[in-house]
Amino acid sequence: MAKKSGTKRKTSKKINKKILNELIEKGRKQGYLTYDELNSMLPDEMLSAEKIDETLMMFDELEIDIVTKDKQKIVASEDKQLAKKPRLTEVSAN
Repeated sequence: MAKKSGTKRKTSKKINKKILNELIEKGRKQGYLTYDELNSMLPDEMLSAEKIDETLMMFDELEIDIVTKDKQKIVASEDKQLAKKPRLTEVSAN
């Protein structure tokens, strides 16, 4: 029986790593993740206080903000406004 338990842990770690990679990719693309996204995608075994803390620190180190839904709307709105603003370009002084 010990083999089955070890195999389950390895499979669980692979799944957790895959999920974390998906979240990292999404967070890098958006610049943030919502708490709802984390809660819906992370498996129950990663929702303990210790695991959540480790996960939040990892996202912080990767400069991926974790925001509430309300903050998500604000960030998305700001991104749209920035996209509309003309960009300054560097002018070489001759």
